[in-house]
Amino acid sequence: MKANRLINQKSPYLMQHANNPVDWYSWGEEAFNKAVEDNKPVFLSIGYSSCHWCHVMEHESFEDEATAEILNKVFVCIKVDREEHPAVDEMFMTACNMISGSGGWPLSIFLTPDMLPFFAGTYIPRESVFGRTGLKELAGRIHNLWNTNRNAILESADSVKEALLNSYRIYPRDPVTLEDLLQADKKFKSRYDIENGGFVPHPKFPMPHTLIYLMRRFRSTGQNELLEMATNTLRKMRFGGIWDHVGLGFHRYSTDTKWFLPHFEKMLYDQALSACAYLEAYDITKDRFFLKTASEILDYVLADLTSPDGGFYSAQDADSEGEEGLFYTWQYKELEKILDNTDLVFLEAWFGISAQGNYKDEATGKNSGRNILAINNPENKPEDYFSRFESIRKTLYEARQKRIAPLLDKKILVSWNGLAIMAFSLGFRHTGNHVYIDAAEKAAIFIKNNMRADDGRLFRGGIEIYNLISPVSQDYSHLITGLIHLADVSEKNEYVEWAAELQEIMIADFFDSDSGVFRMADKKGVLCVNPFDMHDSAIPSSNSAAFYNLRVLSDKMGRSDWNEIYKRLEKNISGSARKWPDGFGWFFASHELVN
Repeated sequence: MKANRLINQKSPYLMQHANNPVDWYSWGEEAFNKAVEDNKPVFLSIGYSSCHWCHVMEHESFEDEATAEILNKVFVCIKVDREEHPAVDEMFMTACNMISGSGGWPLSIFLTPDMLPFFAGTYIPRESVFGRTGLKELAGRIHNLWNTNRNAILESADSVKEALLNSYRIYPRDPVTLEDLLQADKKFKSRYDIENGGFVPHPKFPMPHTLIYLMRRFRSTGQNELLEMATNTLRKMRFGGIWDHVGLGFHRYSTDTKWFLPHFEKMLYDQALSACAYLEAYDITKDRFFLKTASEILDYVLADLTSPDGGFYSAQDADSEGEEGLFYTWQYKELEKILDNTDLVFLEAWFGISAQGNYKDEATGKNSGRNILAINNPENKPEDYFSRFESIRKTLYEARQKRIAPLLDKKILVSWNGLAIMAFSLGFRHTGNHVYIDAAEKAAIFIKNNMRADDGRLFRGGIEIYNLISPVSQDYSHLITGLIHLADVSEKNEYVEWAAELQEIMIADFFDSDSGVFRMADKKGVLCVNPFDMHDSAIPSSNSAAFYNLRVLSDKMGRSDWNEIYKRLEKNISGSARKWPDGFGWFFASHELVN
């Protein structure tokens, strides 16, 4: 099959689509110039390499010759790796939520040639089914409307743009008050799942930002309920199927309330932030269960997500051999061959494994015939598990290593590496293990040597070539946070100085003095609306991180002007945080730390 333009890209996600019959363009001026020249609308598809439903849509639609022929006729088609272009993803995800009422990946956006969205969705089946319009039919409808009633599309696009501008409004208020914190506590308590830990509804994500906040609030208030909410969640996560009991580390999220059935991708940022949460729990409780778990997370990152040069890779895929979770789950007959009877009985008692499998296929509802390792008996004692399971784990690990492994996404991204540098720095603080501080310093040096321009400005990163993708504000804010923590544990002032240099650049390139927040794209950006990330997503928002960074660096560097930006930022974040406190865990956690 003839390759398309994506064959020259480095992103694993784009390379997965390089042999599609769809005539894909990568994100950039070339694609939009082509849309203007050909007088066509744009089909923009956004995803990432470890996204299960992105793979489904590719196999179903983008590899299909008939569907590709329709898409190529009607649209200029653009494929975007959301991890390379988070500002693009943020703006169009916001648009998707406005247009369709929901969001997710793959993100499917239909645009005018001047980049204005007029229709959006997530996964779209190839054929219309069960009252749901398929991609082929949808493309035909848009083609007809574009040629017969284009004004309707343009009017819709203008309305979406206006709504986007309104959505990125600031609600400045007074600085955070005790009442704000009490309301945040109340909100988290109302959503807390007492039985299973975590927060309803499902699917359940780890949400380490929130857990760290709850623990810091316990430090301030002495409310045992807040600590129990966090530590119970951390225990339930560690014993659930969301934890990889064989290879260590956390999968992305749980599809159910009990942390049992995950989507199996593993992300660097989840490991970094979760390690920080477990270390926070250990620091408060001195329970070595939390320290052991944090160390296991960091050890997984060192083993599986660390490049030879020291940068940290982005992710491991959910799928292998075309099936999600195949690498991580077990048939009973496999386990019979690998383990002796005593070990097998142990797994049956602790994990509920069986010949029929211990979970049902998410799509069909039928027994999968495979087993997830998740502790199913809450009465079992953790110390018994740890003392007995380690030898079994090593046997299973050696057997699993013989399987075809999921794709390793070798993108090295500054922002995610900044979070990992923070985690490894804190890991060293609590364990004294010099392997951890060495890893943090090696990653920082890698970024300094490979991901900066001559003027000190950052690049976002990539694979093999790290200086092609423009940074976003998250790259600066999270690296600065990582360097602050690294400076603290290494007692090397050079990291503070570099953090201050980056803070100066971040203010110059991303701070919007009119609105008083950091925008995601720099001031040379080409998006029709330059978004800002005020609330946390899978990773903390750049504005919440900058709030912490500016408070610390203004003191360390004697910069009263930075302190003024910090105060203004607090007012601008706090207005939104009062309305939606459960989206601002990192901001509230930072507020507890610096006040």
